[in-house]
Amino acid sequence: MLLDPELEQMDSAIRQLTSRVIDLGVYVEEMFKNAVSLLFARDWSSVFTMFSSSPDVLPVTLVGEAIQVMARWSPTSERLRMVVALQQAADEFGTMLSITGRIAEKAHSFENTVEDYFAQVGPAGQEAFYKLLQSAHIQLRGCIVALSMRQATMATKVIIQDGILDQAYLQLRSALRDAIMADPTLTIPLGTLSVIIADIETVGNHVTRICQRIEAISQGAPPAPGMDTSTMLLTIAG
Repeated sequence: MLLDPELEQMDSAIRQLTSRVIDLGVYVEEMFKNAVSLLFARDWSSVFTMFSSSPDVLPVTLVGEAIQVMARWSPTSERLRMVVALQQAADEFGTMLSITGRIAEKAHSFENTVEDYFAQVGPAGQEAFYKLLQSAHIQLRGCIVALSMRQATMATKVIIQDGILDQAYLQLRSALRDAIMADPTLTIPLGTLSVIIADIETVGNHVTRICQRIEAISQGAPPAPGMDTSTMLLTIAG
């Protein structure tokens, strides 16, 4: 059985790990926004520095830190579930970083901006595309808030948002397929866009998995004292 000083040390280590995983999530969100921005502009140089950088702490390092906490203190109950959730969140964020890099590379390959192609895809496809991007960003931001506050309510909202993202993805995929059938010369750019939107949908899946774990360990947990959800959103947005 751990003594009070040891419990305090363990809780401090868990708080530090939580903060570092959240920082990684904020970095992933910024990388995602920069990758998406390439779809609307052809100036790769403006975001090259971001994509040639690395997060302050690598995902694999955070996974290792979580394992060290478990090995040193053998946490139980809610503490153990939280450390496991943080370990898995770091791993999911690492996967999202790789996906974001792929999105950026494919976006950079376009000769025109994505909006130029929607003249052929049509307004319904364009609307679905913007809904897809909005849903993905809402999920990423909500995931960070839920992780920060260990709040089941926010985690649930993120999980629900994934259904909206999936619906927009299916609508857009259908619109792109129809546009390619109508004009086969658009096969390469719209085929590339199809791969990009599939990657965005996959990002949503990884975010959902993080929030499902938060939801499981924090059902009924109140928000942090003195800070409601909207305040936390503004704080993270900086």
